[in-house]
Amino acid sequence: MSPVTLDANGHPLRVQWNGALKATDAEVAAAAVQITPMPTTAPMPELSSASIGSPAELEVTVQAGRRIQSLTLEGLRMVKDGKDVALQAVADLQRESRTLVVSVPDGSGGFAPVYAVPPVPARGVMPQALKGASFGGGVLTLNGLATAKLRLSLAEGAFPESYQRRELRVTTVTGVASVRPRGLELVDPAGTAVWAFPDELAPGAPAPTVDLRFAVEAALKDALAGNRATDVTFRLRGAAGSANVAFPAPHGALVRAFPGVLRSELAGDPVPLELGPLANETPAGATADVTISYAGIRLLDRVADAVPPAFGDVAGRVVGGDAVVRALPPQALDDLSVARVGLIGRAPERCELSMQLVDLAHGGAPLAPPAVLQLEPSRAIATVWAAPAGLAPVSTPVGVSVRANTGRFFWAGTPDPGVRIAIFDADPGGRPLRAGAATLRAVTKNEEHLPALALPPAAFHAAGPVLSSELFLTVDVSDLTLRYGR
Repeated sequence: MSPVTLDANGHPLRVQWNGALKATDAEVAAAAVQITPMPTTAPMPELSSASIGSPAELEVTVQAGRRIQSLTLEGLRMVKDGKDVALQAVADLQRESRTLVVSVPDGSGGFAPVYAVPPVPARGVMPQALKGASFGGGVLTLNGLATAKLRLSLAEGAFPESYQRRELRVTTVTGVASVRPRGLELVDPAGTAVWAFPDELAPGAPAPTVDLRFAVEAALKDALAGNRATDVTFRLRGAAGSANVAFPAPHGALVRAFPGVLRSELAGDPVPLELGPLANETPAGATADVTISYAGIRLLDRVADAVPPAFGDVAGRVVGGDAVVRALPPQALDDLSVARVGLIGRAPERCELSMQLVDLAHGGAPLAPPAVLQLEPSRAIATVWAAPAGLAPVSTPVGVSVRANTGRFFWAGTPDPGVRIAIFDADPGGRPLRAGAATLRAVTKNEEHLPALALPPAAFHAAGPVLSSELFLTVDVSDLTLRYGR
């Protein structure tokens, strides 16, 4: 907590969140201000006093709105045997069997006692009464008595019904006001009041705790909508007084949403989820509706060479007009239905490529008609997929024969050029769909809709997630929402 003097300018309560790239929304989980009254004092030289009545009592008038913390009664005395007797403390009053009585207007034109020094003693079942004031060193302490006028009387007798007023004299009266915080108001950055407490905050009363979640959230949303920094300032104003103010840093999240559907077609190779640049931090959470559709095709794990880095120098074979044959492992395709054959490489120029599966046990006899591919020039190494037509399941040693009808093809891989085989399989078998190193889902159905799926936050740091699977999948990601903790 920090002590704050309350005035019309207001004490700033600043909320400063680091931005997140293209964040469009804010969520505030906690934002609260606690205000604890801190009574202060101020001199009251403006008091006026007058002796009234006979025997005389002292009437003191206080400026409106001031609470009386204490009165200094300089030269307070009584008359005894024709002489002045100084009264400076409770002991003096007790010695002289006198009581200093404080009365305030009772609303009907009279005055009623509120304090007595010393207090009215207990009697029978009645407790001590008119207590709370103290007197010492000529100072009468009233602890914030709220009144515009009071009367001081000197009485003889133990109890109010037997009080006999005696002469009271005083030279001068000065005072000290007790100032309590009042007229409090919290305003948002636009100057609109979001909370107000017009009354006084009394010492010892429960400290107000103001929930600012919705107001802070609205201010941050407004800043984001105006493309401004997420740095907003509220102000605590007051008509008077001081208070201790605690404002722990609000916490929540900045939100970036991706409307619409992001579709990714996975065909053996990893595919980045096309999100564009992301914030260079890991979000606290990521959710989306995800629909996964299995095409009934998967990689054959025993013939699935790794794809080398997309760019750079990679060794391999240059395929031209002469066929280049890659032998598959023995019995690799026994009784399996081949859906796709993948060649790992790139075409340095426009190229027409012919791929054919051949029977190595019978001199390379064709097992099916060739699949012909038209390739555009590329510098990126990737899998080029071909679909052999009319190929029945085989149980013979198989090779992949590739030639370029026009142009050239760089078939990457050493000592053997890289090949990936995809087969028809109706059962996805619980094989994983991954985002980076994390598993999004073990796929067990041909189609599955997963609403509000929690996604691995680490996959959305800076570069964004790369989806991968041994299964050929269509992955639709909709209503993707990233939350960056603040």
